[in-house]
Parts: sequence; structure tokens; C-alpha cells
Amino acid sequence: MSLTTRQYILKGAPWAATGRIVYAALGFSTSVLLARLLTRSDVGLYFLSISLSSFIAIFARAGMDNVLLRRISGSIGSGRPQEVVAATKCAMRVVTISTLLCVAGYLVVGPGLTPWLFPVSRLNMVTVPTALWIGALALQMTLTEVLRGFKDIRGAALTGGITNSALFVVLLLVVALAGGRSYLNATVVLWLSLAAAAVNIVLAAALVLTASRALPHEAVSTLSARKLLSEAWPLMLDSVVLFGLANIGLWVVGAMLSAEQVAIYGMALRLVTLVSMPTQIANSVLPPLMSQLYVQGRLRELENIVRKTTTLIALPMLLVLLPLVLYGGTILAALFGPAYREGGAVIGYLALAQAAMVVAGSSGFLLIMTSHQRAAAAISTSAAVAYLPLAIMAAKPYGAAGAAFAFLCVMTVTKIAQVIVARVRVGIWTQFDVTSLNRSSLKRLVRKAVERRSPVHDDRASDGARYG
Repeated sequence: MSLTTRQYILKGAPWAATGRIVYAALGFSTSVLLARLLTRSDVGLYFLSISLSSFIAIFARAGMDNVLLRRISGSIGSGRPQEVVAATKCAMRVVTISTLLCVAGYLVVGPGLTPWLFPVSRLNMVTVPTALWIGALALQMTLTEVLRGFKDIRGAALTGGITNSALFVVLLLVVALAGGRSYLNATVVLWLSLAAAAVNIVLAAALVLTASRALPHEAVSTLSARKLLSEAWPLMLDSVVLFGLANIGLWVVGAMLSAEQVAIYGMALRLVTLVSMPTQIANSVLPPLMSQLYVQGRLRELENIVRKTTTLIALPMLLVLLPLVLYGGTILAALFGPAYREGGAVIGYLALAQAAMVVAGSSGFLLIMTSHQRAAAAISTSAAVAYLPLAIMAAKPYGAAGAAFAFLCVMTVTKIAQVIVARVRVGIWTQFDVTSLNRSSLKRLVRKAVERRSPVHDDRASDGARYG
């Protein structure tokens, strides 16, 4: 591992790890507050609104978040920093236009379409905050990926969820303690989360402007929006499919069952997502490194880093996921109230799916960051096409648990395919391998962790939805 790579990991990993730990704690606090302050029906409406706006925000970003992450990290890593500013400006213009179109489109179409798709959800009552969340998420996630491309892991950690989540928790507590609990419902909660997101976007924009000013500018740029879009559409398609894979179950439950069942499925999904924090840490630090090492032809070094990271993350995560499989209902009831106990089977299947994903490693990100995004998109699209009818068929007789079981089956096959294709296309394996952690490497990792009093991990924002 070169000095530059080592410095990047040692500098970025503590921030990524700390950021994800704080974000997980805030997410957990938000979940508990929502479960305790709102009815299950309102919790279900909140989850559906955030999920739907997060999905449409992928189209608003137009794939530019992933393009910028890859272009910025690749340009800086290959000694062409003058290309960064031009790419950022061009991509942000595309994001601004597509965001305005998506927000306006939802305001026009949403009130008539959502009652047909989700007849018991009352989504038409929160059309305006849902539309505004589309714009907020598009801007926030694009700016965060720009910071990650600059290798500003600290800034990406702050703007990728910590700032708005912290403000959201504070606002919820203030309203509840001020005696406004009786006025809290899904609509009020969405407006509170939007206020927190607005502050976060201002912070992210300020950090991006500060970072870009330190870079040289091209006198004349030949980069066009058409060229960026040609790179972006497979990435956008992959993001759409990945998000769909994580949320189709929620949507199917919302379309076929009650809002209360949506609350149970959504809370189980959120808890499993919080438990997957170490994987998110790895996916926060590794993508720019993948692009840089691949461009430089350092494949063995890349494989060594990816597999050791996967193994270090998988060992503790599997131990944490096991209780969710065995005692999921009891855990849900203890955290969110007795009304959520019936979600034991749901969280058990989702935890098993998460175990399959962590064992496979960052194979999907590896394909995207090494210019094999079309292969990644093909795998993900096939999985989504299979998942939707399976979830519908399973939810009809078995409810939310059936939808979760369908997710487990599809994700297991998907991760196996990604690992194999990554090996064929990129030339390296990504999956769990305990033999990669020999005694000397473990001693080095422990020594570095002790010296810096910080965990040696690596990570990124999931392609899953970030709930408030």
C-alpha cells in the first residue's frame, strides 16, 4: 500500500467510522421518537413519503452524483485536477434542471397517482412536503458525493446525514417537550425534517465551494452535459434498481396491506439498515480508492484492501445480526413498543438478507467505480424484475413477512452474481475471506487502531433510502 493510500485510509476511516456511528445513533433515536410520538398509521405514511421522494430524487440527480464521485477522484488521482471544477459545474447544472422538473412533475401528477398506487396510505395529504423532499435529497446527496470525490470524508460524513438528522431529532424533542405532541402527525414531522435538510444543504454547498476554490480551473472546457449524461444513465439505472431492491417490499406492503403494516416493515427495515453501519462505513471510504487503484493498475493491492475490509466488517456484523434473526419480535417490541412485536419474522428475513450482502463485500460498488456500470446495472435490473412479482405473490398469503422473504431470496442470488462478475470483469474477488487476516496483519490493524484511538474501517451512503 503506498503512502498516499495509507494516509487516505488513516485520515478518512476515523471520520467515516465516527460519522456513521453518530448517524446510526441519531437514526436510532429518530426511529424511537417516531414510534413513540406517532400512531402506526402516521409512521407508515412517513416511511412511504420518504421512500417515494428518495426514489424520485434518484431521477432528479440523473446519475450525476456517481459520475462526479468517479470523475473527481479519478482526475485528482491521475494528476488532472483542472478537470474537476468544469465537471462539477456542468453536472450541477444538470442536477438543478432535472430536480426542478421532478419536483414540478410530482406536484402535478402526485395527488392523482398516489391514491391509485397506495390506496390506504393518504400520501395525497403530504404532496407538497414530499415534493420538496425530492429536491432536498437530490441536492444533498449530489453535494455529499462531490465532497467524497475530493476525499473530504469529514465533510461528507457531516453532510451525508449527521447534520440534518441531529437537527431533526432536536426539533422533534423541542416540539414534544413544548407540549405539541398532540399536534404531531406525519405532515408536521415531514416539515420538521425539511427544515433540518435545508440547513444541511447550505453547509454542504459551502464546503464544496471552499474545496473547489483550491483547484486550478480549465481555461476552456470541452466537457458537455451530453457526455456526462452518457456516463450517468447506466449509473442512474443502477441506483434506481438498487433503491428499488431495498424498497419494493415496503411499496408492495403499502399497496396491498395497511399503513400499520407499512410501519412495521419500515421500522424493521430501518433497524437492519442501522445495524449495517459498518458496511456503510466501508462503502463511504472505498469507492474513490477503488477508482484510483484501478486506474493505476494496482489490482492486487485493491483486492487485498477490499477483502480485508469485508472480513473485518463481516465478523462482528454477523454476531449482531444473529439476535435479530432469533429474537426479532422481542427486540422490536422493546425498542418501539408492543405494537411492533408482530414484525419478528420480517426483521429476521431482512437480517439474513443483510448477512448475505455483507459476506459478499463491496462488489457492486467495485463494478461501478471501475467503469463496469452496465454490468452492475444488468445484474440489479434482473434482480428487481424478479423481486417485484415474487414480493407480490408472497405478500398476498403471508403479508409483510412474505415480502421480506422474497427480498432475502433475491438479494442472495444478486450478491453471488455480483461477486462472480466482479472477478471476471475487474479481476479480483470481494467476498469474505478469513484467511486474508493473518496474524501479522491483525496485529498491525490493532496497533494502528490503538495508536489513533479510532476504529480502522472504511465506507459509503447506501443506495438505500436515508430516512430523515
